[in-house]
Amino acid sequence: MWTIGKVLVHELRGRRTAGVIVEAEAYIGEDDPACHAAPGPTRRNAPLYGPPARAHVYLNYGMHWLVNAVTEAKG
Repeated sequence: MWTIGKVLVHELRGRRTAGVIVEAEAYIGEDDPACHAAPGPTRRNAPLYGPPARAHVYLNYGMHWLVNAVTEAKG
């Protein structure tokens, strides 16, 4: 479960990155204008349309790294 204060760690090809969860919000797809998926499928948000249990990490406003968890069915 993702909880405020938890540390997320990812390692790929010997390089480890990590971050602390400091805020949590919930959005539900294209009907929510605040959701990263609101404009519909784009190259940037394509992972949000994949299968559940995927994490989508992106840079927001050029300064904050955000992670989205896919919870709905593919598409």
